[in-house]
Amino acid sequence: MIKKESSLISDYLKVGVIFLSMVMPICCIAISGEILKSLSAYWNTPAQPIFIITNAAVSYFLFSIKEWRISSFLLLLITAFSINFFENVHNILAVLFFLLNLYPLYKNKRSRKYIIPYISFSFLLFFGLLWYEIAAIYTLGVHHLEMMVLKIRMKKIRS
Repeated sequence: MIKKESSLISDYLKVGVIFLSMVMPICCIAISGEILKSLSAYWNTPAQPIFIITNAAVSYFLFSIKEWRISSFLLLLITAFSINFFENVHNILAVLFFLLNLYPLYKNKRSRKYIIPYISFSFLLFFGLLWYEIAAIYTLGVHHLEMMVLKIRMKKIRS
């Protein structure tokens, strides 16, 4: 009984992390008071703590899902290699992160419906990297929310 409750609490914490990841870009803009060229640029603003905490929490959450471990590791590396000191490494890791997210989306049949919006939001790159990053994060966030809701529902049905 206690294990089931702690597992359910863990699932709700994961849902909280997903919401945090979706709110983080808005918080970065609000805290800094400006729209920058990318989310990584918020490293140089008072929004830095929320940027780091969110990326670390999301990385931890993603690592718990086998198919998302590479993305998890890349997200952690993106955060560790600041754009200030390791711009090229940071940018390469960021591109790899966004590209390699397609693999777990494709691998899970329920997730494939998210590939089309994830890729189609690439047109936002013409308006700035930040807008694509936000759209991609929202797409991934909605995907993970759907998966967590299904998981929680299945646990409730089984108990």
